[in-house]
Amino acid sequence: MAHDLTVHHIPVGDLALLPGNPRQGDIGAVSESMRVNGVYQPIIVNRGTHTGRPFEVIAGNHRAQAAQQLGHDTIPAVILDVDDEQATRIALADNRTSDLATYDNDALVAMLENLPDLTGTGYDGDDLDDLLSALDAEDPSAHHEENVGEALAHADALWGEPRHEVRHGDVWELSGRHILVVAQLHDEHEKWTPHLVGRQFYPYPDLFLTLSQHGTDHDMLLVQPNTYLAGHLLDKHTSVHGEDSVVKLEGK
Repeated sequence: MAHDLTVHHIPVGDLALLPGNPRQGDIGAVSESMRVNGVYQPIIVNRGTHTGRPFEVIAGNHRAQAAQQLGHDTIPAVILDVDDEQATRIALADNRTSDLATYDNDALVAMLENLPDLTGTGYDGDDLDDLLSALDAEDPSAHHEENVGEALAHADALWGEPRHEVRHGDVWELSGRHILVVAQLHDEHEKWTPHLVGRQFYPYPDLFLTLSQHGTDHDMLLVQPNTYLAGHLLDKHTSVHGEDSVVKLEGK
């Protein structure tokens, strides 16, 4: 069966929500996404010739509610003209096919970490923390930039003790743009999530990361729980950019 998928702009005040909709959505998260990203897909509305209920929303009820909450006058919609049975099938399929999808959590974390902040994604710092915890539970060493034990042995063999004295809980600014937080990634997310805004996120950073082309092109948030490796990262940065290029913002 082929439907006319022409997009129309329907007055929000003319819409009727699907009665008995079993799907319970987070209107706040939908509203935030709509505020940040705009309306990027149409809802599905039933014309009502066969049901006697015009402009009833079949799919996109929570987007319709979010648009109303945000004060939108109209919302883009595809108008179908189906009976009650087919409208119910479409509504159920729209929700269920989404439920049946799964995630590649590695790819999801990489996508989230590549954003300067999580606004408008439906995710927050706690969600990212939970994802990272789940990945580490599967294989704690597989998701570090490099195995911490190997990094420690490598650094100790080449450079010995770092020149910079670093303590747990320190927050350092590098070249006025990058932030290094010395804290646990999973249990102390409240120490580093405030610094996410406007920065790309790099847990367990490579010691030379700030000296790479990526470090030149992007502002970064670095989270390293190991004080020894954090000290060597500061050493490497100052060896190129000078001692005045790093400033301790927080810590003893």
